[in-house]
Amino acid sequence: MQEIYLLDGSCFVYRAYHAIKGLSNSRGIPTNAVYGFTRMLLKLLKEKNIEYMLCAFDSPHPTKRHKIYEEYKITRPETPKDLPLQIEYIKEIVDALGIKRIEIPGYEADDIVASVIFKLQPSGFFYIVSLDKDMLQLVSQNVKIYDPFNNIIIDEKYVINKYGISPEKLNDFMAMVGDSIDNIPGVKGIGEKTALELLKRYGSVENIIKNLDIIKPSKVADILRKNIEAVKLSKELVMLKKDAPVEIKLEELKIKKQNTEKLAKIFRELEFTSLLKQTMQLYIKPQIEKSENKKTDVQTLLKKIKEKGSFSVSIDENTLNVGINGDVYEISLDDSELILSSRALKVLFNVKETLRRLKNSGIRLEPPYFDLMIAAYLINPNRGKYNFDELVLEYLGKFYNDSQNSVCYMRELYEKLNNELKEKELEKLYFDIEMPLIEVLFHMEEAGIKVDLEKLEALTRIVSTEIDKIKEKIYRIAGKQFNINSPRQLAEILYDRLGLKSRKRGKKARSTEMEVLEELATQHELPQEVINHRILNKLLTAYLIPLRDCVNPETQRIHTKWSQTVAGTGRIISSEPNLQNIPVKGQWAEFLREVFIPEDGYLFMSADYSQIELRLLAHMSNDTSLIKAFHEGKDIHRATASEIFSIPEEAVTEDHRRIAKTVNFGISYGISPFGLSDSIKIPYEKAQELIELYFLRYPMVKKFIEETISFARKNGYVKTLFGRIRPLPEINSPNQFLKMQAERIAVNATIQGTAADIIKIAMIRIYRHLKTKNMNARLILQIHDEIVLEVKENIIEEVKEIVKNEMKNFDLKVPLEVNIFTGKNLNL
Repeated sequence: MQEIYLLDGSCFVYRAYHAIKGLSNSRGIPTNAVYGFTRMLLKLLKEKNIEYMLCAFDSPHPTKRHKIYEEYKITRPETPKDLPLQIEYIKEIVDALGIKRIEIPGYEADDIVASVIFKLQPSGFFYIVSLDKDMLQLVSQNVKIYDPFNNIIIDEKYVINKYGISPEKLNDFMAMVGDSIDNIPGVKGIGEKTALELLKRYGSVENIIKNLDIIKPSKVADILRKNIEAVKLSKELVMLKKDAPVEIKLEELKIKKQNTEKLAKIFRELEFTSLLKQTMQLYIKPQIEKSENKKTDVQTLLKKIKEKGSFSVSIDENTLNVGINGDVYEISLDDSELILSSRALKVLFNVKETLRRLKNSGIRLEPPYFDLMIAAYLINPNRGKYNFDELVLEYLGKFYNDSQNSVCYMRELYEKLNNELKEKELEKLYFDIEMPLIEVLFHMEEAGIKVDLEKLEALTRIVSTEIDKIKEKIYRIAGKQFNINSPRQLAEILYDRLGLKSRKRGKKARSTEMEVLEELATQHELPQEVINHRILNKLLTAYLIPLRDCVNPETQRIHTKWSQTVAGTGRIISSEPNLQNIPVKGQWAEFLREVFIPEDGYLFMSADYSQIELRLLAHMSNDTSLIKAFHEGKDIHRATASEIFSIPEEAVTEDHRRIAKTVNFGISYGISPFGLSDSIKIPYEKAQELIELYFLRYPMVKKFIEETISFARKNGYVKTLFGRIRPLPEINSPNQFLKMQAERIAVNATIQGTAADIIKIAMIRIYRHLKTKNMNARLILQIHDEIVLEVKENIIEEVKEIVKNEMKNFDLKVPLEVNIFTGKNLNL
């Protein structure tokens, strides 16, 4: 007999919907249920090598059960508003995969499954793929249930062991005990134990009713006697229908050839690139496009390049591959200097990595160039990954693997991406900021930052010793040894052994978070020692040991990676290791920053924008009060405190200023009254009042925020002053939490993204200025709103003026201020 898989589609739609939260594509189409369902289905098809399958779905129309009992399933929550659209996509995917799909008005998915089994019973062995316990009543010698999440097969033996009765009696059992999920009444007063005993003795609900006169105890008989209609109704509701109008033959359940073109269209629309790749590889063998590489001389190739005006480039070991008009030409890397320094547009993928490979060969790559990876990032900065094969698959609907020459696809990919840059008005941002920045970041990576290895080793030893001392002190105070890093064991010491009390309630009442430990430290000395242990342990494991491992033994410097394609706001990100999160505050942070040193005869120069995001908020909102305060060179936090507390500036206390500072920075991050109250430890009502006062004093800021959110709702994205877009797919989500989060991001991304653009422009200007003058200075770090250079001591003042001028020279309604410090280490 054939193995036939019957999938309860509706069951798995809801499972997928609740398992994955907040997933959508860049246009705001919700995709969490579609993605989860499809992943589950593909996994099932692959692992079980299924040939015959049916996918059944509930109908949105009322069923026969609703007609006999209006309150059937009334306790279930309403269908989420963002689910119906996803169900339509799911149905299209099922159809495209060649799987038989059935949905019948008036019938539920489990009734369809029951009817199909009834019709095809002699000709197949059935696996019901479902998590619905109602399906258990169908289990028989040739019908089993498969739970794919727990990889469990449920057969007759399993049901008998769990319930004590055979599967066909389960509908009688559920008729008596009821089902709160589906709002099936059952019989109040009859529990599972009693119901099972009665069924074991009498076999069915009907026989139980016939024997009410002899059932003991009489109390149970009385309860049943009063609820005869309820139990009959309940059985009618729980019993799966086998009369659904399904005229089907076994061969109709055989999985047909998938519609790859349709699947590709759906997955590209929903931006399921990796899923598209997985699906297509599962069902079809990739058609590898082979191109015969041609060998030619440099002059002939230069002539072709000049005629075309552009060409694509990739490097294979010692070979340069050049793509022109669909042809691929090979020349030795040693002979590529004239090609790569030509004025023609060079199309590449990951220019920075290409620069690195060429540097090792002593060859320069000159602009102009077009980086496909960065173009894809600008078009959709929420994507996360920008792998070449996935971009080829998403934009061209073709496979690429390492055995192929990437230049075969680059031209076509370039045309697609370049058109999108034009459509989204991203060309200026791309060519004026992102492309020139590549060279800047490449040279920053090459430069790296020097580390005093002796200091690093000494600090590592000191911190390790100090951690051991604190650990022993913690054990002594606690009266026993335990795993300090275990929240459970630490909670037992704090709350059970020491009897400490936290203000937190519910699940957080036994929290061991830093905020709670700081509160508990006022009651006992042990929490403070745990805090000290955590600080030093993080210093050791997150910084000292990783930094030591990242030092290049030849240069004695750390060469972090700088990425343009990670942050949705456009900020540059440091990794391997991350040098942007080096601690700033505290004695131990100072010790750590002393480890970073310039070369002999050089100094570090830190150029830090002062309150750039607040200045941009003033410019973009055109708020006269804020603009005036910045032009007058006021302490903006003191000025804001004066405004919202209605007191003269000279009367502003440090506490007033602290609150105003939190409000100032919080506004640009879309802070809520709850967030403000939690941040500065004031009542919610007071926080709400402060925000209202702020908007009263700075009305144009409120207008700017409202207009930014309105623009995002209408367009699905926001823009920086320089045209960078940030898609906000959840801005119109029916989920209030996701919607409010998107609203906060809308305002923050507009301001923070503009700040990121300005910093990038400043870096490019400084780099070019220093390069043009051939000055003995170089950029080495970019941290938040700060640029760090390594400068020869004898030109410090000259470089300081260059840096300040290049960073301040922007046409804004408020002046940009830059604080510059120099020093022999990062403490400056």
